[in-house]
Amino acid sequence: MELIIKLPTIQVVSETQTKVSVPYIVENESKELWYLIESKYTSYLTADVADAYVVGFLLYAMERNLNIKSEIPLSERLYFQLTKYLMPFLVSFNKHLHVINISANLVSKDYEAIHVGTGISCGVDSLSTIVYHGLEEKVEKNKIDTLTLLNTGYYGCAENNSENYRRYIQQSFDFAEKHHYNFLTVDSNLSNVMEYNFLSAHTYLTCSVLLLLQKYFSVYYYASGYTVNHFRVDFSDSANYDIFLLDCISTENLKFYSSCCVINRIGKIRMIAQYKDIFESLYVCTRGIVFNNCSHCEKCVRTMLALDSMKMIEELKQRFNYSIFKKYRNRYLNYMLRHKGNNPYYKEAFDCYKKNKIKIPFLAYFSIMPCTFERREMLRSFMNSTLGRWIRKKSFYRKFVSRIERIFKNYSRRN
Repeated sequence: MELIIKLPTIQVVSETQTKVSVPYIVENESKELWYLIESKYTSYLTADVADAYVVGFLLYAMERNLNIKSEIPLSERLYFQLTKYLMPFLVSFNKHLHVINISANLVSKDYEAIHVGTGISCGVDSLSTIVYHGLEEKVEKNKIDTLTLLNTGYYGCAENNSENYRRYIQQSFDFAEKHHYNFLTVDSNLSNVMEYNFLSAHTYLTCSVLLLLQKYFSVYYYASGYTVNHFRVDFSDSANYDIFLLDCISTENLKFYSSCCVINRIGKIRMIAQYKDIFESLYVCTRGIVFNNCSHCEKCVRTMLALDSMKMIEELKQRFNYSIFKKYRNRYLNYMLRHKGNNPYYKEAFDCYKKNKIKIPFLAYFSIMPCTFERREMLRSFMNSTLGRWIRKKSFYRKFVSRIERIFKNYSRRN
């Protein structure tokens, strides 16, 4: 069985947008992969090489044991690294993947790109990268000048995920404009085509988009979620092995780095806090209310605990609801104590509390009430259980869900 990549077309769809359409055939069915980019970047497109598409399709094809055949050439270095290193590595620890054949004419081009980029979500990883390789970078050719926001699955895999994505664009654009960076955004149906869990595929999906712009980027910093000490052969999250993966999917023209992979989460937050105008943009929340950190979700909780462990109370007050943190501090500390053994972020926070001689209240060890995000996860797990699936099939399901939603809304208002 083959996945055949056909010749792409480039079409100007409006004054501001250009669409790259990539027809492909899988199991005798014709489909389309597309990328939507700002028209001012059209001249930087490298749609005539298959690098972007092969990296984007790789896991999809390996899982289905589909050989990839491309009617357009593939970068020689990328082909070498995929076939000799990445695919053998992946199949060595994931029995659901297969080594596949990649058939394409090989080329080695020099696009002479000069720009350096990273993503801008305003989270800890992206802001620390901007500080580390932007504000503090001494090597000019490696200094960030462009920030990106790419729709590659973080905003969901539903057909309407572009709506979620557009809600975040303004926040990212405002940051780039305020700090004098170029801003580049790309929309795509790549995550819908792949139908992959975002965590297991995010590095592949994001770099697929970037490989379409090899005439623009010479260096791109992919914000690391973990330190290099956390390197694990674990397919559940590509961040576990992205320091190896990013080198394998770099080309003759575009070098990917796992940025700040030598700095832990506590160190990243401390580094960001040194730059007040950067820290004021910190946004880690998963609740989807752009720019406002809810102070209830898991990412907010772990970031507040990190700040608390460093005695950065004023910084905590600046970006989070300190009243909520004070009210539920013991509950949040209890969550940290329960998870410091299997989550590096909470282990770092716990160690920082000890290092700074901040006593954890006795009551925190015995707090039995779950955090808000834990209750949501409990409900989600229940609804995916056998009983939960049975309930979903019944006529009273909608009433049940409506009642649960009202409970959560009332709880959120009170807190």
